[in-house]
Amino acid sequence: MLFKKKPRVDVVVNELIKRNIETCILKIELIGLSKIEDHFKYEVYYLDNKEVKKVPIISTSVLGVVDIISPYLYKGTNQQKILFDAGSENIILSRMENRLKKYN
Repeated sequence: MLFKKKPRVDVVVNELIKRNIETCILKIELIGLSKIEDHFKYEVYYLDNKEVKKVPIISTSVLGVVDIISPYLYKGTNQQKILFDAGSENIILSRMENRLKKYN
């Protein structure tokens, strides 16, 4: 085990800011299964321009979560936009159906 005692998030965030790290992913947590086949619900905690944000992401894996959240980092994008773009099962289903129609 790396830490004897798990550091508090606010302490970690303050240390990151002191080191001039303004943006990074703090934690990706699996919170459940999605109604979309082979997809999971994740909750992502990240520091963006010195502000801690939390957003749900629907993806097939943790690597997918990183791919989805990466374009929004360093941009100061608000959580509502990210939620609309990446966290709604209905929107993701709609996009998947549109891709299928496009290829058929």
